[in-house]
Amino acid sequence: MRIDRPGVLWLLGGVAAIAIGAFVVVNLVAPRVEPAHLLRYHMGGNDREIVVTVARGHCDKVTDVRAQEGATSVVVTVLVERPRGTCTADIVFDDIPIILASPLGGREVTNQEGAALPLSSG
Repeated sequence: MRIDRPGVLWLLGGVAAIAIGAFVVVNLVAPRVEPAHLLRYHMGGNDREIVVTVARGHCDKVTDVRAQEGATSVVVTVLVERPRGTCTADIVFDDIPIILASPLGGREVTNQEGAALPLSSG
């Protein structure tokens, strides 16, 4: 059995073109999930709850909230889903409650880049 090399190359080229086209379309219309901009925090209803203030676009949706607790700090990550396409530039400030496994005590609260979040009066 003889394989027609030019025909195989054309077929592979066509498959690659379709895959690249699908990748470009998905990347143009699919929402992005990325870290939100954290501004500050205040204590919640008890010593195991902090409330983080997040700045986000009004079209953005909070999708995940995490707190990684260590002996001296709590690293807070809030992920938002940012839609692609048109959305006005209105900024919304949300207070997001985060429940800790142990009391905050004297631990520092930081964002995922390590920048300290200031404590507000609430």
